[in-house]
Amino acid sequence: MIDIERIKIMTRLATYEKGQGKKDIAMNRYSREDYIKYHMLWSSIAATVAFAIACFLFLLWGLDWIINLPNRSSYIFLLGMICFLYIVFLFIYRRFLRKLYNRHYTQMTLRLEEYRRELKKLQELYENSQKR
Repeated sequence: MIDIERIKIMTRLATYEKGQGKKDIAMNRYSREDYIKYHMLWSSIAATVAFAIACFLFLLWGLDWIINLPNRSSYIFLLGMICFLYIVFLFIYRRFLRKLYNRHYTQMTLRLEEYRRELKKLQELYENSQKR
């Protein structure tokens, strides 16, 4: 006999496994800190590239101003300012990323806990049907 409750649970489980579950199960291989560090590394590399492109465009835009700088110390000051801005940018960006990826990991663990509860409920329904 068809058990409607089991079919509903199996449908929810299959939908999750085909969609968000693929990413969640792959994410679950990492510990929280490893997941955060891995994603922060790649995001920091991307942010560095983006910052370098932005600096290049800014310097290209102000090229006539840069060429007319009076002495060498002005160039050193400009380079120091760019380095300082990069460090501040990266510090703020990494703090934001840590919170973001921590939240992603927490949401993933909550979804996986619900998935495991549904699996346990399905197993209990199978065991109850076999006892009958």
